[in-house]
Amino acid sequence: MLLSNFNELEFLYAHGYTTFSPRPRLTDGPNGEDMVIGDIGSPDRTIGISLKYNVNERFKIRTGSLYVTGFTWYFGDNDFRIFDSDFGAFHHWLSFHSLVNQRLSFNFKVSFTSDHPMTNITEAQTEEGNWINNPWVSNKQFDYKIQVDYAF
Repeated sequence: MLLSNFNELEFLYAHGYTTFSPRPRLTDGPNGEDMVIGDIGSPDRTIGISLKYNVNERFKIRTGSLYVTGFTWYFGDNDFRIFDSDFGAFHHWLSFHSLVNQRLSFNFKVSFTSDHPMTNITEAQTEEGNWINNPWVSNKQFDYKIQVDYAF
């Protein structure tokens, strides 16, 4: 949706199934036997929201959040991301873009992804030797990007 002052609000709902074509280098084994690698598909359900807010003509803020289950390709601001989560992942990002002058621009982006898979394991032993019941494995990623563009 276009808002006032050229601000934008975007809602995302995606449901899909991605299948990659088999590749001979992946599907044929070293002795001519068939391999099952290369024809991969995964159902996808993604919901998300993003906002672009123009503070003024030289400074804008963008932010977004996603909930992903399955295999998803996503463009958040100027980053391309691939997600593959069987049990659901949250992805949040915030970026600041400034046009310093006619030739120089600055972009800072921070992202956080949290993937909380479930497990069918009823108990497990830690590295210290302690036993725990119904363990959960979580994966959290934090990253940032600084981009400076200069035109000659």
